[in-house]
Amino acid sequence: MKSERKLFKISIVETLLYLMVMLVLINGTAFLITLIIGKPRILIHDGSWISQFLFPFIYSLIQNGINRNGILKATEYADYSSLKNDIDELISKKGLSETGEKSGFHIYTKETTLGKLLSFIICENIKVKYSDNETIILAKRNVLVEIEQKLKILSLISK
Repeated sequence: MKSERKLFKISIVETLLYLMVMLVLINGTAFLITLIIGKPRILIHDGSWISQFLFPFIYSLIQNGINRNGILKATEYADYSSLKNDIDELISKKGLSETGEKSGFHIYTKETTLGKLLSFIICENIKVKYSDNETIILAKRNVLVEIEQKLKILSLISK
């Protein structure tokens, strides 16, 4: 089996969405703590702007820069049905299930409401397009690397 992986550019929308979630979580928690203490304020103390505003901004840039969306193309495989079963098994181990098909791509998402919400924020959906001579997988970089490595191991075992 031959595989080719390519990463897309950083998504500004995903970076901003991740930033907004982090800002709400960090600053919401800080505000609740100060509210419980009896002195409600946004900043815990004068130097906390770094941890409350700068850290989420830098972290969201780094996280989305490393774990970008990408594409994995698998070609020159011996058995199409075996590859399809292996991919389905690997994706189901991640807690995702097939929810539909759109323009030839099988879409795998989480089934629970909380899982769907987190998937919307983190964009964890996986799209797979199967064909006899080429299989295309669209997902985040970390997922693509994991699937690629496991498929290579499985192809070596089956030889």
